Amino acid sequence: MNPLENQSLNLDGEVVFAVENDTIRANKQLLLSKSSYFQEILIGSENYAEVRVLLPEWVTPLSLNLYISYLDTGKIQKTDLFNVQKLLWLSDFFKDTKLQISLITDIICPGLTKETVLLFLQDAFTKISTPPVAEHWKILYHATLDYSAKNSSFIFSKFQSVIEKMEVPLVEDLIGSSMEQNLIVASSDNSYIIEKIKELKGASSLLDLLEKEETKILNSDVTNRQLEGFTWNIMHFESGNFYRESEPFEISGLSWVLCIWSFEHENKLEVSLKHTELKSNKGITKDSIVVISYAVQINDEDLSGKHPNLIPILAGSNSQDIIRTISPFNQQSISDLKIKIFAKVEFLYSSILQHLAKNPESSLENESLEKFSQSNLEVILKYKYLNIKSEDQALHLVGKWCEQCPFELCEENISPILKWLRWDFITLNTLLSSVRLYPILKRSKTFKDIFRHEIEVRSKSLRSRPSTSEPRKSYKAHFNKEQFNSMKEYILALSDIIFEQENNSFQKKDEQKLEELNKQLMQKELEIKDLKNKLTIAQSHHSHSVSVPSFNIQSSPFFEDKEDAMSNESSMKSTPQPKPSIGGHDRSRNLSIDSKAAISFESIIKAKKSGNALSSLMTKLQARKGSKIANL
Repeated sequence: MNPLENQSLNLDGEVVFAVENDTIRANKQLLLSKSSYFQEILIGSENYAEVRVLLPEWVTPLSLNLYISYLDTGKIQKTDLFNVQKLLWLSDFFKDTKLQISLITDIICPGLTKETVLLFLQDAFTKISTPPVAEHWKILYHATLDYSAKNSSFIFSKFQSVIEKMEVPLVEDLIGSSMEQNLIVASSDNSYIIEKIKELKGASSLLDLLEKEETKILNSDVTNRQLEGFTWNIMHFESGNFYRESEPFEISGLSWVLCIWSFEHENKLEVSLKHTELKSNKGITKDSIVVISYAVQINDEDLSGKHPNLIPILAGSNSQDIIRTISPFNQQSISDLKIKIFAKVEFLYSSILQHLAKNPESSLENESLEKFSQSNLEVILKYKYLNIKSEDQALHLVGKWCEQCPFELCEENISPILKWLRWDFITLNTLLSSVRLYPILKRSKTFKDIFRHEIEVRSKSLRSRPSTSEPRKSYKAHFNKEQFNSMKEYILALSDIIFEQENNSFQKKDEQKLEELNKQLMQKELEIKDLKNKLTIAQSHHSHSVSVPSFNIQSSPFFEDKEDAMSNESSMKSTPQPKPSIGGHDRSRNLSIDSKAAISFESIIKAKKSGNALSSLMTKLQARKGSKIANL
């Protein structure tokens, strides 16, 4: 047991603290000499022999004794982090900044554990959410956030219920920091974390999670996103054709360069951004997918109310991505130019997109790509670690995206995507089938040119064929390019593929027709079953309303007309029938059955006739199905 627990220091003191069900005394002079807080609250207490102080309910006797001991000795007694947290609260309550700094820098940050880090993360977030913010609370917040990110798998699995109760901005920071750590450590598997984030955000799939994150970013205001800025002043603007690069600058800890170029005959100015390979890139691997949100300001444009844009970039690729185009652009009218970029790395969005590239079969191939952007598709195809077994999958992915794209695609949309496919490794079978499967792709001039070129070069030997690309690292082992020993062998293979695909096409159509016929048959069977159920219910109702013998619906003959029905009805009745009246009057009989029961019985007769007709229809459908199967 801690020697300070349940112990009162300075028993002869003049200040009494009421803590839980206990009282703790402290020397008044000690409190006045060491604490500005007590100097304020004890003003005017000189005439009182004893001052009683009520403390919040969360204060424990141990934490208060620890604080009084610290004031008396200037040292923090050794205890566990849970009691340190209470002492930190108490030092904040007593406005003891010196003790707060000592606790954070000397005890809490060096002693963080996976079990306690979220306690201090929540405390730090609460403090930095209300200005003014002290620097030591920022230090604690970033330290706990980084520690949580490095242990994110444990944190998200063990404390999901705790995270669900946190404030949304705090959860966003925790997720973002975890995803940033994932980009830094390329070998880390973030599948579990992504799944937990999907649950937290109520997303039905990874593509749905990506869409939710994209919508949140694009609908935000540039001025409210706390984007980092970089200003590039270009003095003595040149005319004619030119190209310039800015000095490297940092955004979200990564190094970037702005580029501008203009060609006089095009009458426009283009601004692009590229990620550079420098040591300050926080260890993010060269080929990671990095997505940034940004806005570009030219001279003194007003950005209030503007929304940011999103652009995915391969880290360290030195490729330039256009982020702003000014057209028309008159070079002669400008002498100086100021370009300012506001941007930040969206680590969660980046990690989701990279996760999709590493798991395309379970996400991209099985989900609708209607809201998947062209830039995202391009960066995934460029991604070094796109996890596909063959390039055929990549071509099918592009064809599917073209067919599901919500807007009309033009050549400018399709051509940049096709250049990232490794056509050398697409099989002849898939190349030919894409013409039939993807009509929009087939209309592209670029696709037609590539198709003709591939059909031509496949007839040549591998030695005479130029190698335009390398196989992806994810291809299955010993994957080779297709080759044919002679032109005759190539023509035969080509014709066999064409005929086989045509046969498969006809077979598929027959299967579709048979499937449709089966659906119709099943629907009729359900209707007949429903009708039989209604007949059973009606028969049961009739048997309770009228004293008639029960009979089997399926074995009883259908009545030909109402007279036969009434004849059968009379034969089943036990009531004696009256004799014909004297004098040749029309015969009449008094029925012991009421009118409602009669109507009910007549409806049964009609229903039986309908059932007979449906049974006949079902027999015909089954006969047609048997005939169709025989033909197939």
